[in-house]
Amino acid sequence: MKAYGRKFAKFLLFMIVVFFVLLFLLPWLTRGVTFDQTFAVIAGNPRMRMILGLLFIYALLYPLINYSKKDRYITGSFEDNRSAIEESMQVLGYVKEVDDGSRLLFRRRSRFSRFMMLGEDGVEIDIRSKPIIIRGPRRDLKRVDIVLDEKLLGKKA
Repeated sequence: MKAYGRKFAKFLLFMIVVFFVLLFLLPWLTRGVTFDQTFAVIAGNPRMRMILGLLFIYALLYPLINYSKKDRYITGSFEDNRSAIEESMQVLGYVKEVDDGSRLLFRRRSRFSRFMMLGEDGVEIDIRSKPIIIRGPRRDLKRVDIVLDEKLLGKKA
């Protein structure tokens, strides 16, 4: 729940900044419309209030939609497959950040990607259980799964 709250807060703050720039700053810089005038237009327009409400609901749902976990079955123990898994993550552009014996945390190598994902770019592999559990952004989990299939099973996508 703590991770959900953190992801929600970051995304909501991002949305607030984007809409502040689009709705307040841009009209002020281009046409000289003051912040008070813009606020009066937004507050007086029911469609605009509905759009802002929908954006808040989307911010609530964003962590549930974009982040997930996947069970990954492997043959043998994790230690037998550790090098292949770490090599797969390197191929995808991830760097190992944490290895505490019960989990591995990989982050993107690119600082730009980290910034665009608001620091929520980590892929965590829980190695305590069998199957191993991989958590992270949904689209990254798909790519990780494809590359792990290639490395561990010898399948080509």
